[in-house]
Amino acid sequence: MIALLKRLGALRSGRGSASPEAAPPRETREALLRAEAEASLAAGDWTKVLELTSSKRDLAADVRLLVFRLSAARALKATAAIQEVGLAAAWLPMTVVMRRRIAHDLAAADMPEQAWRVLTADPATVADPRFLQSARAIKQKLTDPRLLAEVEAAIRTAGGETTPAADYEHGYRESPGLTAQGTAAVHAAPGVPAAQIERLEADLAKFRDGQAKPSKPRVGFYENVFVDGSGQVWSDDGSILLSQGAAVPKVAKADVAHIPLALHVSGRAKGLYPWLVEQAPKLSWLLADGAPKPRLLLGEKGQGYELETLRLAGLDVADVVRGSRPVFVEKLLVAKVGLRSFPRWKRIAPIYDRIVSRALTEASADAYDRIYVSRSDASRRKIENEAALEAALAARGFRICVLSEAPLAEQIATISRAKVIVGGHGSGLAHIVVAQPGAKVIELLPISDGADTLRLTYAHLAIARGLEYHAWAEAQPAAKAPWSVHLDGFLSKLDKILDVAPPAAR
Repeated sequence: MIALLKRLGALRSGRGSASPEAAPPRETREALLRAEAEASLAAGDWTKVLELTSSKRDLAADVRLLVFRLSAARALKATAAIQEVGLAAAWLPMTVVMRRRIAHDLAAADMPEQAWRVLTADPATVADPRFLQSARAIKQKLTDPRLLAEVEAAIRTAGGETTPAADYEHGYRESPGLTAQGTAAVHAAPGVPAAQIERLEADLAKFRDGQAKPSKPRVGFYENVFVDGSGQVWSDDGSILLSQGAAVPKVAKADVAHIPLALHVSGRAKGLYPWLVEQAPKLSWLLADGAPKPRLLLGEKGQGYELETLRLAGLDVADVVRGSRPVFVEKLLVAKVGLRSFPRWKRIAPIYDRIVSRALTEASADAYDRIYVSRSDASRRKIENEAALEAALAARGFRICVLSEAPLAEQIATISRAKVIVGGHGSGLAHIVVAQPGAKVIELLPISDGADTLRLTYAHLAIARGLEYHAWAEAQPAAKAPWSVHLDGFLSKLDKILDVAPPAAR
């Protein structure tokens, strides 16, 4: 098979000879096949995609079909087909972007060895600035010590990111004890395949195991470095210290602004969850007595909620540095903290305690024990019967909240005072990071083949925060498609979770 693919790939890329007379109808057929496979993929017809992309000749003629085939094979957990794509992708010529995409998907399918072979098959991909990001993602999946050493060596050779060697003199203060993990349960609506529920439960078990070995949040530093608007950090000789997958611009110290002391609080990921859960904990240690006051590097594409969060925390927004142009920092502080650090909550809590305290003083006096985080304002993954769902929840004493219509302080206060939080999968649930200990979170979780465990973000957060989490899993036609809640099944399960009798019929 490999020999055939290599031959066909060579013909397609111009390294062999092909009949010019046959080219036009072949191109027409390829275009039609690609369009049909792409439409089937969008419709979630995974079996049809595999049928359409089964020809080795077609795969060699149009490597975009490999991406479609891999997506469908991942959705169906078709291991043989995934391996077949990995073998083919390591030999066929393709663009750097496509090679990175296939390598990423192979790693996500728990085939990091094949992902690495695909990624490094073309020197152009290894030389690309985004290679470091791809290599790092694959490295996280590897268990083979030999291959792990190979990946680490390649990252170093490429000028890959390094961890600050020294701890900063200030940082997260020691605090005894660990907070208890939350609980998580998955409940299936009628028609949801048992295999999908098993995958969700396996992922949650794996996450809980990781949380049992918490990491310590720390603050390190780099000296005399450049930082750009994406958050990428590099030294004067061009070596990348923190990669954001971009080429290093050619700038000199004399051409950019100089900052004596700054804290790195930026990254490519944008949205409420990355900010409130991943970036905000990096600020907690700044609230301690005697802590320094570094400039805050927030990147070029900021959101209003970032500055509002800083204001609620009592941090000076005048210290924020934004812009696309690089700056030179004499001492750049880098805080390392993530969900694995959340069991050491006392070290992270100061920023959230300050935000909640201020939010409660500014918000309305109304407090609700039970709230529903509505998705009526959502542009995707719409809940088709949400009006009926909201009416049923209102009858059970739930306050219907459209968080986007309220100021951030009101949003924070609403979530922090609730004892029961129900909501569809979406960024509004990022607020559960400030939920009170023991609060119940019931997430309406739309799942489709290939996009099930990817949606456990808020389940992981709930476990890390010590909450009681429940997922009500509903089948979804495709990853971004509208979906519905099986009302009778969900409401029956909700009443059991709340240990209450259903409301009397009118």
